[in-house]
Amino acid sequence: MKFMVRKQLGHLLVILVVLIVMLWMHRTVKEAAIQAVVKTLRNERENKEATLREKMEEEKVTAVQKATTGCPLKVPEWARDTNSDSLAKDFINGSGGLTDKSTSHRYQIMYHRYLSPIMIRFSQPKFRMLEIGLGCGPTGGMGTNTKPGGSTLAWKHIFSFSTIELDLHVLEYDAECASKWEKENPGIATKIHSGDASSTEDLERVYRDSGGLPFDMIIDDASHLNEHQIFTFLHMIQYVSKGGFYVIEDIHSSCASWLANTGSKPTGKIVQGTKGCMETATGNPTIFSKLIEWQKPLLIKKSPFPDVTSIEISLEAAVITKQY
Repeated sequence: MKFMVRKQLGHLLVILVVLIVMLWMHRTVKEAAIQAVVKTLRNERENKEATLREKMEEEKVTAVQKATTGCPLKVPEWARDTNSDSLAKDFINGSGGLTDKSTSHRYQIMYHRYLSPIMIRFSQPKFRMLEIGLGCGPTGGMGTNTKPGGSTLAWKHIFSFSTIELDLHVLEYDAECASKWEKENPGIATKIHSGDASSTEDLERVYRDSGGLPFDMIIDDASHLNEHQIFTFLHMIQYVSKGGFYVIEDIHSSCASWLANTGSKPTGKIVQGTKGCMETATGNPTIFSKLIEWQKPLLIKKSPFPDVTSIEISLEAAVITKQY
């Protein structure tokens, strides 16, 4: 009897072991199956993501190829360059060496950063531009050069490699010099305007005479007097288009002093920058101090001027950008 009980218990133990093994195997197989399904789903997701990335890259390459072959946009070599070297050369070649934008100032770095994307994605047939300052001076040109208009010639050259038409307007204080240059250089600028960049009336007239439409880029390269840089910006920022930008060159006028560029007949006015860069020699605010003041609202997500979302200090220049 005891033997039979032991035998039955043995059978039950074997059965129990078999059941435990079967349950363990079932669980293992189930987990393996789940892992296989998860792996399959993960692989499918990764394959889809890889396919999507490849498609996006193909579309990007196709877009660049279309742009660089002239259909629908022709992108200049300087805009396709990964750095600003090509643009620096075009400034020199286009101006015939009459502009210092890419030599002593190195503005090509700033302009390459802002203009290259425009050359690739700009959707308008015309790029409207106003540069304040033709470069008329006592010696006939900027600095040691003997002729004005170097920047104007450079801009025409730089945009000539693009399918985007440059609608270029220039404002010059020296009316006689401006008129003479325009007659001697037909077809370079849309129009050379004469007027005082520190006059509301003259600025409004130039805006009306240029078509009464916002500019995609405005450049202040005029007298470099701090009070003029501030005044002109405060009035003209309203005439920059969304996605456009306003450039103030030579803002080291806040930190140094030299004879202001006021045309062929010098007025004797001095750019009154000081060592501290925050006040002029007469105690008035410099353009640099005003730029810092205008930057402060951006820290708390407020715009210092309608639609302005960025104020950048670059090499001897500032760029104020309006939102896209």
